Amino acid sequence: MQAIVQEIETRLSVCDKIEQDIETNLEKAEALRQSILKKAFEGKLLNERELAEVRGAEDWEPAEVLLERIKAEKAQNGKKIH
Repeated sequence: MQAIVQEIETRLSVCDKIEQDIETNLEKAEALRQSILKKAFEGKLLNERELAEVRGAEDWEPAEVLLERIKAEKAQNGKKIH
């Protein structure tokens, strides 16, 4: 009986450690997400070479053009724009 209790306690301890690791990693992931968003809004997500490559793609368009196109499509479909 004592061996069973000891095994259960060991496994619960492992579960607690895994839970803590998951919580820590979720916090790190959220911090990374915020960092990426901050860099994106500051225009620092890509370096100059990467930006040049993206701008050279045939389907590239500035964000302003994309937003205007989306607004026009929504207006055409009769949907309310926020």
